[in-house]
Amino acid sequence: MTPQPRQTERVESKMTVAVHEIGHAWAYTSAGLRLRYATIRPRDARLTGVCRPWKPREVAWDTYAWIGAAGPIAEAVYTFNSEPDEFDFEDHLTAAVLTGGCDDYEVAGHMLDAADVIEALRDQLTQSWSAILSTAERLLEVGTLTGVELWTGLTPAAGRGNVAYVKGRRPAQ
Repeated sequence: MTPQPRQTERVESKMTVAVHEIGHAWAYTSAGLRLRYATIRPRDARLTGVCRPWKPREVAWDTYAWIGAAGPIAEAVYTFNSEPDEFDFEDHLTAAVLTGGCDDYEVAGHMLDAADVIEALRDQLTQSWSAILSTAERLLEVGTLTGVELWTGLTPAAGRGNVAYVKGRRPAQ
């Protein structure tokens, strides 16, 4: 018989997925882009999450990559801060990519390989961490948040699209 994870481990895992998805939602709102919803739901023995924008999704490739990178980096910030262990932040980021952020890596690979980009995005996420965490907790509680709920929860932290992008570049709208 396979040992079952403790209840706190299950909730922690769900919170990790919620933070990952809210990381993407934060990046969308920071870029001034609208979302339809973000959701987390069971799939097989795991939990999966989705962050869906409104169509058309005509987003510049560098903005799209930046949004893709925000999920795994937010997840790594969360696990690094909440799971004291011998691993450094880069180890937590690698784990975030390997345990569910593979699609994100395909989208944002060049950004997730650049230490200066990772550090800049990590700093931006950390500045907005209170709003990200409370929105992730709400997502965990209800399962799906609408675009309006995401915008309301994250916009004060996102600065209504005024986040300084890496090297001062703002994505094309």
